[in-house]
Amino acid sequence: MYLDRLAQRPRPEANDAAEAAWTLLNESNALDDARAMLAPLSEDDWLVMAITH
Repeated sequence: MYLDRLAQRPRPEANDAAEAAWTLLNESNALDDARAMLAPLSEDDWLVMAITH
């Protein structure tokens, strides 16, 4: 599964296990971390820019 798809709600046809797993990830704030990693970088992201450039 791709990270960007994981950060969204499961598809309507997802089974109960997938829905339960997504709920646990969301409640633990793991999905917020995934969403943050997917956010575009800006000039304010100095630490990431310093490490990668």
